[in-house]
Amino acid sequence: MTQDLNEWIEEIAQTAGVEPDALVKAYRQTGNLGGKAHDLDPQQLQTAVEVDGALRPAASLPFDLVRQIAQLSDIIGAIISTRVLQVAAFAVPQRQEFEPGYIVRLKSKTKHPTRAQMRRIQEVSAWLDRCGDPRCHVDPFNTHFAGFTEAVMRDSLTLDWMAFECIPTRGGGLAGFTPVDAATIRRAKPDAAERREGRFLPGDLKFVQVVENRIVERFDPGDLVVGVRRPRTNLAIFGYGYPEIEQILRKITQLLLAETYNASNFTQGIHARGIMTVESAMGQKDWNNFLRNARAMLSGATNANKLAFVQLKPGSNERINFTDLFRNNKDMEYSNWTNWLLKVSCAVFAIDPSELGFVFGNEGSTSTLSERGPAERLAYSREKGLRGLLTFYERLINRTIIDRVDPELEMVFVGLDGATEADRAKTEQQDVSFVKTVNEVRAARDPPPIKGGDAILNVYYLQALQGEQAQGQAQEQAAAGGGEEGGGPAAGGEPGGAPAGGGEDFDVDALFGRSALTRKGEG
Repeated sequence: MTQDLNEWIEEIAQTAGVEPDALVKAYRQTGNLGGKAHDLDPQQLQTAVEVDGALRPAASLPFDLVRQIAQLSDIIGAIISTRVLQVAAFAVPQRQEFEPGYIVRLKSKTKHPTRAQMRRIQEVSAWLDRCGDPRCHVDPFNTHFAGFTEAVMRDSLTLDWMAFECIPTRGGGLAGFTPVDAATIRRAKPDAAERREGRFLPGDLKFVQVVENRIVERFDPGDLVVGVRRPRTNLAIFGYGYPEIEQILRKITQLLLAETYNASNFTQGIHARGIMTVESAMGQKDWNNFLRNARAMLSGATNANKLAFVQLKPGSNERINFTDLFRNNKDMEYSNWTNWLLKVSCAVFAIDPSELGFVFGNEGSTSTLSERGPAERLAYSREKGLRGLLTFYERLINRTIIDRVDPELEMVFVGLDGATEADRAKTEQQDVSFVKTVNEVRAARDPPPIKGGDAILNVYYLQALQGEQAQGQAQEQAAAGGGEEGGGPAAGGEPGGAPAGGGEDFDVDALFGRSALTRKGEG
């Protein structure tokens, strides 16, 4: 048996043109196609285990703390809510052309779907909008793909860690999918084999759910999907994401302090408004009465901006002086400081402040050719931030959901460009002048082809085509005339080619424009 196996291996190796030992070595490595680089740090691994079986890096902020920061900062909350609503607007089936939404189509761009494939596309689109079989959900009437998108996208923008569970059917297919609180999901602790190899083994990615520091559920590969928008190669991170809140934590803290400082000036009066000096000979009792009445009248709302009173020794002249100690927020460049913090925060989230309603500079106009107006800034912001977010989400849904339902189909978000029917007509007019024929443009809208439509509507092209046709007709007529001259008397004419009934010569040059026949005769 062993001899037969060796002979078979040698035969296969000879056919493939490789050494038998190399073939055996490759066969033994087919079970593990991973690389050699390590992605587990033993020292970090000892401090990263939260509970038995769960892995959470100590180098990152806890998920609960990141969520609290997002709730405390109104600016960060507005950024996240804006992007969540924008993405959710695409999580509905597209009802009319050019509107935002999603469509399900064939992956192959060269194939035209059959009737059966069109029915299958409609079924998958409706199935996706319901998040699968309604029996998979607690509240199927309020479960839809847009709500699912809002839930998982909010976790992604807050934690850079989204999670949803894929519910299998009895036959191994996909029955539906449902969102999971991403803050409760951890990577499973590597087993002994992974510790020995120094890396996570391919195809064996497992997760656990931790509630109140206790593992309540374990998920096998494929049962739970975790999405990371901003991955890192840091060994101390163990594959977790890099939330924007963690990156700009200092800026968020400074923004919260600036807001607290400004609010305290109106509520608590954290600074004395000034010092009031009174030079008077009034006694202690009269002074106390004066002091009480003055403070009651001069204190701000909610007892803010109190005044400090000082009684000086009485002199010959009685007078009241006031020394102002207050510096307003404009003097301290409060507005510029908060604007700077706002711009940095928006830059990290790849969103323009104008999408939040903050327009800096001259609103509605540009001062230089290089600056953008509000409309241009909005379009650029969505192109930079929203398109990348939709691309990440679209790829994740296709690989983890659509491919399991029907590998020949894909889900695509459409309508981001904001094009209109007029824009489409303008594009088609440009295409039909240079790249496409009339029938090709009509085929994109499904009307039947027309006679003479296999041409490009370009003036120079049509002139050249007409010139070629005219030259071809002239050559055909010249060839026909040469056959009559060489074949004897023409029908109804005299010998030699003269027209019947007239003594004038037939002007071939004037008729055919110096045809090939005339040039041949001259030669």
